[in-house]
Amino acid sequence: ENKDKAARHIDQGLKLIQIIENALPRHKVTTDIKSGDVVYHYEEDVAQRYVAIYEEQHLEDIITPVVQARKENGDLEKLKSKKATGDEEGKQAMTTIAPLEDLSMYQHTSMKLDVVLARRMLEAARKDLKDGKNDYADIDLLVIQKNGITFSAYTIELPLVEAVDNLMLAQVQARDGLHEDALATLKLASDDLKKYEGLTGESRARAVRKLHQSIDKLTRSLEGGKDLNKVMGKAEKQIASWWDTAIKWMKK
Repeated sequence: ENKDKAARHIDQGLKLIQIIENALPRHKVTTDIKSGDVVYHYEEDVAQRYVAIYEEQHLEDIITPVVQARKENGDLEKLKSKKATGDEEGKQAMTTIAPLEDLSMYQHTSMKLDVVLARRMLEAARKDLKDGKNDYADIDLLVIQKNGITFSAYTIELPLVEAVDNLMLAQVQARDGLHEDALATLKLASDDLKKYEGLTGESRARAVRKLHQSIDKLTRSLEGGKDLNKVMGKAEKQIASWWDTAIKWMKK
């Protein structure tokens, strides 16, 4: 609605595009095609077309939420006492303390600008504005917003990281007397290690196989709840040993 102000913004946009283009590394692309005695040779300097506006990558794990849940819900022994007496608050708090979700993963998110398209549409918008075609100029700028910005996000599961987190969580649960939860978490850790076994080299795979077989042996012996409290109460050191082995694999 304000032609002069819009023109100034477009000019500033073109100046920024020029700054971006000047800062980008350039690459020489060579094309050679030969057919009989005829040779075609062409060299061109090109800059990368897409520039990151935003990029983030991080790991999520399950240990921090568990610790935070314990802190927010107060003293564990008091909650266990409330649970034992059928107190509804205690039951709800215990459920919060021991989630069985497996959240360890690598996440990458990025947003990129198509510099070539941005320049082309800004130049078109400047011309349309000069010619009095304000609606066309508006469309030119919308093309940059809709087609000139690309957004991508992907998630990669990291089975070894997941196994390490689950083994740590199982230790916490076993120590706190949440034996059924610890049993379920150990099964998740075993599943994670089976995935990892298929991704690593043969030498490491043998050790990984041995570890998840040991976990499976323990969990199978406890299925049905038989001697669960007695055995799981003594398994904390063994789980800690499994965790120590897995954490060493992450370092080498």
